[in-house]
Amino acid sequence: MRRFQTEYTPDECTRLLREALRGEGFWRKPEPVRGIVIGRRFRLRLTEYPRYHEDDSRVGCVLYGRVLRCGKGSEIRILELSRAHDPLLWAVMFSFAMLFFVQIHDGTLISWICFLLLYASAYWFAMMNYDVRGEKYRALVVDLRYFLRTTLNAKETGWDE
Repeated sequence: MRRFQTEYTPDECTRLLREALRGEGFWRKPEPVRGIVIGRRFRLRLTEYPRYHEDDSRVGCVLYGRVLRCGKGSEIRILELSRAHDPLLWAVMFSFAMLFFVQIHDGTLISWICFLLLYASAYWFAMMNYDVRGEKYRALVVDLRYFLRTTLNAKETGWDE
């Protein structure tokens, strides 16, 4: 996990993040930062959509973060993930698939086989739609970190093992 240090209190950090996400908006930038702040935890997402004439698939990155009190200021710890490996995306797909197959087949062996096939096809679909192109993914991660640093006036302090 990457660490950032800021002079703002945790409450000010969450307020600033909420305001910045509201200010990004859908029409303000071609690739806006989207996200949600719940308490002192947040999730930021940035996705690059290919132009209509390109054959490339989408590239996305997600930051999960937590704001901690540290002396007079705050420490922000973030985890960087590719959009294709986003745990929220997979948890939602898993819960919907589980609900459907358990209701329809009452938990028989056939339902579990169908569920595994559906989950494997969803995994394949996500990998096809969200490519992990190294250079573009790294650029998106840098953009998200820049958004976080400028919003919270934070300095990067290193890695947390």
